[in-house]
Amino acid sequence: MTAVLFLASPAVAEESHVYVRSDGDASGDGRSPQTAVSSLARARDIARQLPSPRTVHLDGRFVMNGPLELGPADSGTSWLGGPDAALTGQGKVPYAIHGSSVRDASFTGFAISDFAKQGINLVDPARVTISGLAVSRITSDAWSQGGIFVSGNIKDLAITGNTVSDTGYIGIGVFSNYGQSGVRIRIADNRVEHTCKKVADCGAIYLGGRGTNSGSQITGNIINDFGPQSSKGRGIYLDDWESNVTVTNNCVAGPGLFGMHIHGGRNNKITGNWIDARGLRAALLNQANSHQPKRDMLGNVFADNTIQLDPAVPNLLEERQSRATQMVRMSGNRIIDQASPGRCPF
Repeated sequence: MTAVLFLASPAVAEESHVYVRSDGDASGDGRSPQTAVSSLARARDIARQLPSPRTVHLDGRFVMNGPLELGPADSGTSWLGGPDAALTGQGKVPYAIHGSSVRDASFTGFAISDFAKQGINLVDPARVTISGLAVSRITSDAWSQGGIFVSGNIKDLAITGNTVSDTGYIGIGVFSNYGQSGVRIRIADNRVEHTCKKVADCGAIYLGGRGTNSGSQITGNIINDFGPQSSKGRGIYLDDWESNVTVTNNCVAGPGLFGMHIHGGRNNKITGNWIDARGLRAALLNQANSHQPKRDMLGNVFADNTIQLDPAVPNLLEERQSRATQMVRMSGNRIIDQASPGRCPF
């Protein structure tokens, strides 16, 4: 007789749901659409009492008097917007969402507008996704501000399919800690436009690579209008030794200063992009970092891109403070004249 051993399937955690609506019931329990609460903070507090994974469903227009503060207790929570979900700060509140040490979370499908510093500000996140947000009119009149701003000890961050527009400083910014290893970032399929309007040394998409990046990607983004040349805007800015980044299949057009900028990093691969450099000073700035640690910029590649140039300013590449061994490797780039139709839907 043959014994048959049946193994139980691992239990799958049932997802918890909380509902919040701007015209909801302040005394509701938030556990169904009919009993939705009216406060984002109350929805957060209810979700904290429930097992994860959990989803907070939000709908309606929330006029905020202060940011939604999130912390480690909010790990495992997804914030999911309904068709009319919108957060507004009336130009006075510093940011819509501020999260510290949040893990395994997502922010999806709602609008954020009219905040003073950042639309969403996350510090020390891990395994977080920001997708399908419409972030607009973020005053951001100083450094470390912008539409979507993430900093600190970062692991496995995805910023995908968002629209970010009308910011004084950065559109999408990610700044890892000095010395951090294993940073993995994916910035994909976003539309970023009308950024870098007020503050100098800016990037529409800006990565500050103080750590050691591992396989990060900037791909499929549409970037249009990153400020007047006085704000020194870059379409994609790899700053402070940002390394090992793949930049591919992006569409970049000014006005602005440089289409892309490598500052001190290594092994960055910029390939297959379309850059409308008409009105820019150059399609690419390759610049050694004059600060410590000083190191050779090895392995950077700028290849197989299509660049539209203005005959009056026909600059493809500008090099600064670079020795011959540090110069970016150029190959296979296709130059088209200013009369050619653009490939990107600007």
